Amino acid sequence: MSQILKNRWLLISALLLSFSLHAQQVNEIQGVVTTDGETPFMGAVIQLVGTDHLAYSDEQGQYRLSGIAPGEYTLLIDAVGFNTIESRLTLAAGEDLTLNFLLEESRTELDEVVVQGKTSMEKAREQIVSAKVVDVKSVSREPATVAELMNRSAGIRIRESGGLGNNTEVSINGFHGKSIRYFKDGIPLDYLGDGYNISNLPLNSLERVDVYKGVLPISLGADALGGAVNLVTNNHNRTDFNASYQIGSFNTHRISATGNYADRDRGWYTGGEVFYNYSDNDYDVEARVPDPETKIPTWENVRLFHNAYKSYYGEAYVGLKNKAWVDDMQLSLATYGIHRDQQHPTLMIDAYGAITLDQRSIIPSLRYKKAFFDGRLKFDQFLSYNRITKERVDTLAGKYDWHGNFTPNPHRVGESPQPSQAKIHYDNFTSRTNLSFDLNGRHKLEGNVVVTRSKRKGSDPLGIKFQGTDIDVLSLPATYLKLTSGLGWNYTILENKLTNNLNVKYYGYRSEGVDGFRAVETELDKIQGTQGHSWGLADGLKYEIDREHLIRLSGEYARRLPDQEELFGDSDTRVPNFDLEPERSLNLNLNYRLQKSKYQMEAGLYYRQTKGMILLVPIQSPYAQYQNLENVRGFGFDFDLKAKVWRFISVQGNLTYLSNRMYGITDPVDRWKNHSRLRNTPFFYYNLGLNAELKDVLSKGDFLNLYTHYNFVREFYLNFIPKDKEPDGFLGLWGSSKVDVTTKIPDQHLVSIGANYRLGNLPLHIGAEIKNITNAKLYDFYRVQKAGRSFQVKISYSIN
Repeated sequence: MSQILKNRWLLISALLLSFSLHAQQVNEIQGVVTTDGETPFMGAVIQLVGTDHLAYSDEQGQYRLSGIAPGEYTLLIDAVGFNTIESRLTLAAGEDLTLNFLLEESRTELDEVVVQGKTSMEKAREQIVSAKVVDVKSVSREPATVAELMNRSAGIRIRESGGLGNNTEVSINGFHGKSIRYFKDGIPLDYLGDGYNISNLPLNSLERVDVYKGVLPISLGADALGGAVNLVTNNHNRTDFNASYQIGSFNTHRISATGNYADRDRGWYTGGEVFYNYSDNDYDVEARVPDPETKIPTWENVRLFHNAYKSYYGEAYVGLKNKAWVDDMQLSLATYGIHRDQQHPTLMIDAYGAITLDQRSIIPSLRYKKAFFDGRLKFDQFLSYNRITKERVDTLAGKYDWHGNFTPNPHRVGESPQPSQAKIHYDNFTSRTNLSFDLNGRHKLEGNVVVTRSKRKGSDPLGIKFQGTDIDVLSLPATYLKLTSGLGWNYTILENKLTNNLNVKYYGYRSEGVDGFRAVETELDKIQGTQGHSWGLADGLKYEIDREHLIRLSGEYARRLPDQEELFGDSDTRVPNFDLEPERSLNLNLNYRLQKSKYQMEAGLYYRQTKGMILLVPIQSPYAQYQNLENVRGFGFDFDLKAKVWRFISVQGNLTYLSNRMYGITDPVDRWKNHSRLRNTPFFYYNLGLNAELKDVLSKGDFLNLYTHYNFVREFYLNFIPKDKEPDGFLGLWGSSKVDVTTKIPDQHLVSIGANYRLGNLPLHIGAEIKNITNAKLYDFYRVQKAGRSFQVKISYSIN
């Protein structure tokens, strides 16, 4: 592994030296769009047909397309209400063009205006690999979370273990946990710890969220099996400022601000973002409370009293653009802190009243982008090094019950089975290198290498010691090194209608550490190490029947390496497992998309066959451990429809059905699990939404948006149940299972309504929402109950 890394850095150094010696000027087209030769026009779409080069004219009518390879092109200029302009041109190597355009007003009355240019949102939706694009920017004034927006999408289910800031996982077509990888602008998100994720992010930090189902683009560079989530932040090409304050039930407060200043003439920009979250999360739940006399537990409604969450995140950056030696370079410094009260263990079986979890870090990072050889070769490098500190405190001499009553016990320290005063440091290094080379406009090669290294070392005076010594298990370092690399070949034929992308990937990892969970087995000479490597192959195909219809087909044979938390645990209730093996999976996806001006429809089918699937499994209260299950085979489908039914009313809906089942179990004791559904995983859910947009309601220029959302989740099961115990209805969609109520998570119905109002032409928005208006009981993550009815109000201010 070390020799591989050395060779990699030598290769990168050689490439950088070669690029600096042979770099040529990047081709560029720029100009001004006007309506009468003098009046600038803002918002015109300027696009090189058949390429990804797209721009919009700004307030001065100016536009710029850069990084263009030599060749013959058709330049398209499209603006609503004006005639479309097409201009054919030839671009020589090293040549820059200045082209100004005069728009002529269209004299034709149109029932429907079709804009040929595609926004970044539309291009993301039409990638070769199937991606669900969650438009965050258009709903950023709603008092909602990123997780809630994603939960309204087909094939996507957000699993939460409580209120604001609690553990959140994305489930894509039934695959969840570490099978899903997370990114920020294409960079693996691990280096930011828990400080930047979908559970605490404000909406105005993002432009969109790309959710990939199955095969991933080579640029993401990850060993995911089930899919990936890429958080796409706002671009830095303009000067803007956004701020918001949200207040809600359970003493919830959310404050955020983002700002950017761009000096395009001098080629630099600077900005930052900051957000703060706080909530008591003291909502009512139903818990099994032991009777004071008989000690027999019965179900009672209680209020959570030790479930608060507080976090902050801040980032400042400065960047350079369009220089001779760099296209875009950004240096940033981020910091975050998290404090969380722990109310109960993995399952809601015991109440805690004093256990706390804290996390903090300072994160510098650098990103450098440069195009060479007339824009045909593009280089993108990201580097970051930081230390994440995690603390867990469980030192109370006594115990709380579910009603908040405290019983002292001077003979025992700690509420949980494992008392703790742990302080653990994680030193993280992340490097991501991406190279892409456009061979001739139709063929493109792309390579991606991601190296991550983590070292854990800490202390816990109350923790596990080596047998017969006073040496703290956490005092010995544990290390994790992973290399993920890939090479992709992308080509288009049939007049750009058919696009194919073939990828090959190589994965390697090495880890060393101590499994201190079972103290009697822990000795100084039992330092455990594990390593492995594997290859993966993927292919994606997209066929554009016409501008409205496209079909996508993808397949992948891949492996997912166990990550550091799965191997080391989390120093809390998730314990180590150094015997984990990589997951192996065969994934097939078929997708059809129809795009009309008044409605859009998308349908998908998938097939998965996974061996050694890694899932979090309760083992001994209150602990859980990541384990390789036997084999899982699944298929499913999803359907998504959006339509504008009237000039100001639109509807949307989607549904997802999954059939992920165990197979190939030969152990006589567990053979009955064959054909049983994957436990703790919803298999059918759907969403419905209604949206009304009204203008000039109370005053000229104001805007009112009214919306309601409904989500249904079919009953699913906390543990494996025999197939003959499942509901008798078609595909299990109705009826009731023949199992104990404690094993079953019942049907769930979530209804929310909201409104957002803009005050005239002022840059001020007021949003209000009632979540779970029926106060229904909602569950997730091993039957952990979520909040009931809540009220949220949000005020947003923006300057663009």
